Amino acid sequence: MAQTLRQKPDEAVRSAKPTIELATQDKAKLTARLEPGTLEGLVEDHALLGETHSGATASRVQRKAATLEQNEVAARTQVRVQTVRDVCKRTGVKAEILKAVGVGHKMTAGKVSTVVAGADLLIAAYQKYPDAFRGAGVLPEDIDTITGLRNALRAADAGQETQKVTAKDKTVARKAVQARVEAAIDKIIAAA
Repeated sequence: MAQTLRQKPDEAVRSAKPTIELATQDKAKLTARLEPGTLEGLVEDHALLGETHSGATASRVQRKAATLEQNEVAARTQVRVQTVRDVCKRTGVKAEILKAVGVGHKMTAGKVSTVVAGADLLIAAYQKYPDAFRGAGVLPEDIDTITGLRNALRAADAGQETQKVTAKDKTVARKAVQARVEAAIDKIIAAA
């Protein structure tokens, strides 16, 4: 079971500093009362906690940037796919082809899977009915653009998911270091 942390990370960094200073001054008196390596471990973990805490802010910014990129690519992809769907509807393309294009399937820019599925349907329909698309004024370049956007959306989604996993891993590591810092502070205070 994980230890419950009593402080926020920045508070733990601040509270460890005076403990380290005082324990270093009274090291000779405390050495006999502490487990070997307690003070040295606190010094190392204090530095590490400071680094991981400041890294959390950078990680949060990167995660938000990845989400913004994903949302932007999803919106552009959705607009392109919806435009081709609308063109097919307005030019009187057969109902069978409209169904294959995904007309009637909802796409939400905030939900990547719906946009990717819409693009996949459109690309597959174009490969199956190229003459109907050309008759509606949809060019191969339009489909190439949608294919590129779909691939970019998949990459952006994967990048955003990686950022989320990385952030979770960093949080687990930071909490472990913070737990060691808090435990070492408690031991030093008890020994004093």
